[in-house]
Amino acid sequence: MQRRIFLRQGVTLLVVIAGVPMAVSCAGSADGASADAATGDLVVTSTVVGMHSHDFTLPGTVIATPPAPGYSSSSTTNSGHAHTVTLTQQQIQTIAGGTAVTVTSSTTSGHKHEFRFALA
Repeated sequence: MQRRIFLRQGVTLLVVIAGVPMAVSCAGSADGASADAATGDLVVTSTVVGMHSHDFTLPGTVIATPPAPGYSSSSTTNSGHAHTVTLTQQQIQTIAGGTAVTVTSSTTSGHKHEFRFALA
């Protein structure tokens, strides 16, 4: 298969987190999500706003055992700023169960981004 066709069609990985196999879409994913097979971390790229985007990493340990208070952290810095992304425990459980969740970041520098979390 030609590399271009292979990348366009994407790749599905089998990631095992806490002994539970999950299909993870990556390599050419339309939603900008990819997974680190070694750690189970889910890396998501935001929507483009103001000609830039940000990445956000949801750790595999958080996906495997969603904390009661949820999870909140900063996106990568781009165009001189970062955004805070917050997920509730229920949202993380939904993602772990294979259903996509879209979260809106904090407003920074007068704008915000959306992040779509999906394991499959």
